Amino acid sequence: GFMRKLYIAFIALFSIFTAVQSQNLYELSGTVYDENMVVLPGASIVLSPEKKGTITDANGNFIFRELSAGTYILKVSFMGYSSFTDTIELRA
Repeated sequence: GFMRKLYIAFIALFSIFTAVQSQNLYELSGTVYDENMVVLPGASIVLSPEKKGTITDANGNFIFRELSAGTYILKVSFMGYSSFTDTIELRA
């Protein structure tokens, strides 16, 4: 079967992911889209190495709170789509 792609280009990371710093902890949020810029509710997001997981809400949004500075691997998966993986650095 043809696997559709999750449309999260690396260049788009800066527009769809925001990191907010407070007390050396970060908040990472974003929105998952498909190639037609349709938001995907219920997409699975896993942040490694912490193995924190969450699911996008009805508007395709997700958020991780209380993250320390460091390098994370973000993996997004949604049924019928090939998974998307990217590396994100949160710096003090």
